[in-house]
Amino acid sequence: MRRWIAIVSGVWAAAVVIDVALIRTHALNESYVPLSMIAGYIAGGAVLPIWYGWGGRVHLTVKAGTRSLTARTLSGPRTLDLNRLTKVRRFETINRTGGFIDELHLHDEHGVRLVVDGSSPSIDTAIRQAIESASSQSDRPTIKVTRHAQARLGLAPQPRLRQRVLYRAFGFVLLIAAMCGPGLGSLIVAAALTGPGL
Repeated sequence: MRRWIAIVSGVWAAAVVIDVALIRTHALNESYVPLSMIAGYIAGGAVLPIWYGWGGRVHLTVKAGTRSLTARTLSGPRTLDLNRLTKVRRFETINRTGGFIDELHLHDEHGVRLVVDGSSPSIDTAIRQAIESASSQSDRPTIKVTRHAQARLGLAPQPRLRQRVLYRAFGFVLLIAAMCGPGLGSLIVAAALTGPGL
C-alpha cells in the first residue's frame, strides 16, 4: 500500500515540477489549465482508495479459528485479520446516482486497512462477532468502534434521521475536499514556484 502511495505521490510531484519548468521556460502559456492541477485531481482520486483499501467484493475466510476478510484493491489483494481488528469506523454519504454510500472502514494490528460496503450481511455479522469476541477477552485490547459504526452493526440504536442527514452531508464535504484538495494544492504550489510576472 505505502509503495503505491509513494509511486502516485512521486508522479504527482514530478507533474508539478514539469508544469513549473514549462511555464518558467515559456514553453507553455500561463493561461492554459495547469498540468499540476490535473495531476493533483488524479492523484487525489487514486491515493484515497489505495489508502483506505476500497476494493471489490469482500470474501470472508475462516481457517483454523482465524477469520479474515480479503478483497482486491487498487494496490492488489488485501487481507484483514478479524482476530486482530483494532478500529472500525463508518462512512456515509450520497452517491452520484442519488443513493447512499454506507461503508465500514476497518484497521487491524498489522496496519491493513479495508473498506466494507453494506452489501453483505454475513460480513457485518462476522465483524460484529469479532468485536464482541474481543470485548469478552481481558487479554486483548478493546477495538475502537465509533457509535455510528456500532449502529450499523446492531451494537447500538440507530441514530435519528437528523443525525444521519448530518453524517451524510459531512461525508459529502469530506469526500469533495479529499478529491479536490490535492488539485487546488498543486495549483497553488505551482503558482508559488513559478513566481510573479512570468
